Amino acid sequence: MADSVLNHLTSFLKKRKVAFQRQTLPLHLPESQIRLLENWRLRPYWGRKLMPIPESVSLQTLQMDNFILATTPCDFSGELALQIHDALQQNGKHTTISSFNGDYVGYIIPGKYYYYPEYEPRIMGWFGPYMGAYTTEMLLRMMGGY
Repeated sequence: MADSVLNHLTSFLKKRKVAFQRQTLPLHLPESQIRLLENWRLRPYWGRKLMPIPESVSLQTLQMDNFILATTPCDFSGELALQIHDALQQNGKHTTISSFNGDYVGYIIPGKYYYYPEYEPRIMGWFGPYMGAYTTEMLLRMMGGY
């Protein structure tokens, strides 16, 4: 992240004015879908009792001219981050997406991986197969990618 900021810092230093904009968007979480086995899930009531799932979380962005730093409350998939980066680069914007903005809601990955029997989707994908698409869309809306 520091390298990305440093790459854009020189262009900011040459200007007298830099446009700043920050946004915070509450992210409404669906009921938890914590899986025990492939087709066995904890009821949402027990998920809340056993897991440290926050009641509310948010996405945040800081825009400095055409550079946008976004933060997420999760381990955010690099594959999803690249989709956002590519979509915004077409509009002349550059992005860096960071995980862990103060809250934690597990791994957010593309839905196509949700049913894989691996650690990220099976153990850490707490909110079902659509959380990746939902979070990506909300970030794109915040950043002007829609």
